[in-house]
Amino acid sequence: MGEMTHGAMLMGALACAACTLAGWRRGRALDIVASAAMLAAMADMAFTRLLPALVWALILVAAGIAFGARVRAARTPARATCTVPTDHAIRELHRALVFIVGGWLLAGTAGVADSTATSDASAHAHVSANGFIVGAAATALIVVGCWLVLRLLRRGRREGLHAAEAASLTLMLVAMAVPAALVS
Repeated sequence: MGEMTHGAMLMGALACAACTLAGWRRGRALDIVASAAMLAAMADMAFTRLLPALVWALILVAAGIAFGARVRAARTPARATCTVPTDHAIRELHRALVFIVGGWLLAGTAGVADSTATSDASAHAHVSANGFIVGAAATALIVVGCWLVLRLLRRGRREGLHAAEAASLTLMLVAMAVPAALVS
């Protein structure tokens, strides 16, 4: 199961990076840097483990917080009272929360030994001691991600790239959360 999990995580991170590069607009360097960090984290966790999981978790959480700050800064005072968020704000918020929860899930691997002697079950227990909270957050984000993908696909062809990015983030989160749920 470990190879399948790592493959799905890498596939999701690679697809997310490809969508980010394909839809890149001026002034969106944060998107490229964060996607590259996510791809590097997934590749490192799958192949080399050069950096500890906690370092990757901190990098991903910092990227998620930066995404969230950008969503907050984009709100104008006139729209601050709007109770219905736009699709753009929902996409950005989903991305920010996936990075934060993904970092949280990676932080759960910080205590796992990096030796080959550990079993697949313990090596992929991506949830720390507060597993219920992390599991609930991951489940909520997976449901929101699926809803967002369906919503964007119904909008038509112009939202296809955004739907693919949301799907890749959701796939990556599923690949990180499911093994933890099976172990718990």
